[in-house]
Amino acid sequence: MKISPGFAILAALAPMAACGPDPQAPDNATDNVQAPMTPRPTPTPDASGSPDPDPTPTATPRAQATEIPVAYRGEWNRRREDCGVAGSETRVRIEANRILFYESVGAVLDVVGAPPKIVVRARYEGEGERWENSRTFTLSADGQTLNAEGMIRVRCP
Repeated sequence: MKISPGFAILAALAPMAACGPDPQAPDNATDNVQAPMTPRPTPTPDASGSPDPDPTPTATPRAQATEIPVAYRGEWNRRREDCGVAGSETRVRIEANRILFYESVGAVLDVVGAPPKIVVRARYEGEGERWENSRTFTLSADGQTLNAEGMIRVRCP
């Protein structure tokens, strides 16, 4: 049996015709038209030099930071007489990016809140162990007393 070239072409194109639009379907040509895309603004760097991941303005300021506010920084101790004593078990030294306790050091991951009350989440290391913890710090109105989850400390000179 010999197949004519016209039949071979028709047989090859027939499956493709099945993929076309249904001739009895209503004409919805406008249903598939997409609206033109609006370009998203280019992120602008923030104060740290990192681009803001979402440049859309918001009504509220960011509640999270990576540095402890200046008002909390310095050396704090349960008694003023213990200030400057490295071996004091109640001593805590608060820096912008870390918290140093008697036998542990915490690298600040984030800070939520604003004076007088902040919550600092840090990754701690000490006594051969590592852990992550959040601590609440409440500063007195005069900035001379720090409540760290029930332990009251005074600012060292």
